[in-house]
Amino acid sequence: VALLLMNTALFCGAAVGVRREQHFSFSLLQDAAQPSLRRWLQSLTQIGVLALGILLVWGGAVLYAAEADVVIAGTRLSEGARFLPLCV
Repeated sequence: VALLLMNTALFCGAAVGVRREQHFSFSLLQDAAQPSLRRWLQSLTQIGVLALGILLVWGGAVLYAAEADVVIAGTRLSEGARFLPLCV
């Protein structure tokens, strides 16, 4: 249970960093580009972040489904619950 809570807090912190555009930054090319190209690169970056988010949600759901029937020893929680933070 503690590991599940830690994973959830970790992913929520990463989500805040992405929302503030401080978690992953690919700004070297953007900073060197002309203003018209810079706006296009910023849009491309946002699309990339969205695609990665969709991939994480899908992958987390697949992992959850694969482990949903297995119970964590000593608890009644599913092993798949460890992958739920990816879906949030």
